Amino acid sequence: MGNIITVDPKKIIVNIKKREYKIKDVHIPYNQLSMIKVLQKEFDYEVKGTIYVDHDYEFTSFEVRTSSSEIYSYGASDWRISFHTHPDKTAQKYGIRYFSPPSVDDVLEIYDHNFQFLPDTKHSGFGEVSIIFANEGIYVLQVNRDSFNKFNEENLPIEGLEEILKGTLTDFLVTELKKGIYNTVEGKSINSLPTPIIRKKNTGKEKPVIAKKKPMIDFDNPDITLEQYTEVIKRLSRKISELYGFDMVFHSWPELKQRGLTLKVYDYYLNKKVID
Repeated sequence: MGNIITVDPKKIIVNIKKREYKIKDVHIPYNQLSMIKVLQKEFDYEVKGTIYVDHDYEFTSFEVRTSSSEIYSYGASDWRISFHTHPDKTAQKYGIRYFSPPSVDDVLEIYDHNFQFLPDTKHSGFGEVSIIFANEGIYVLQVNRDSFNKFNEENLPIEGLEEILKGTLTDFLVTELKKGIYNTVEGKSINSLPTPIIRKKNTGKEKPVIAKKKPMIDFDNPDITLEQYTEVIKRLSRKISELYGFDMVFHSWPELKQRGLTLKVYDYYLNKKVID
């Protein structure tokens, strides 16, 4: 009987690392944006869809869906970069014919995505993107889980957040827009508050003081330039981002025509399967 040779097999070293997710620039050319803008102009109901990129994170295509509703449109439930249109008549509910900002339902959709899965290797709070096409330009809403956690420190469910939005969001949007237009017309800082009118009591020993009346402003046709109006909405977008737990950025159509739209998105949220 021969000798038995014992072989000590080499151990296989397993070195599996967690995937690191990186921020990628996704650029959407103006000619593609303008195609969706046609849908916004031509249809009296919302049109919704999802934007897709290739493996080099270059724009490839978008899909379009609609439920023929003025206030809502059906879309894929698992969107990553989504868009929808606000028909011109949407502005009527805000009382200003050229102002179609995000609605309560738009923000609730962003909040809902804040509650969904987040990979533990992603070191920042930015997530999915929702793009709103309006007559005045494009509003970009992006999930920001860090900001949302501060906003929702009481851990309210989506129903509680909906109650807060319905009680505050629309009034805040309209009030801040009008304040920005008022200050612009008056030549004041866009962030300043209107100066209160102080009336002095007439004692009979001095000349009557006539209080300066607050100027009447036609908010449907204010005496400001498009560039000034754009800055008013950009300021409003910054205020919304500070207060409501998500990021909002505004781009005017002249700006978009010059350089298109560039989004900063974590690659985790790109090229994910979209399901109905």
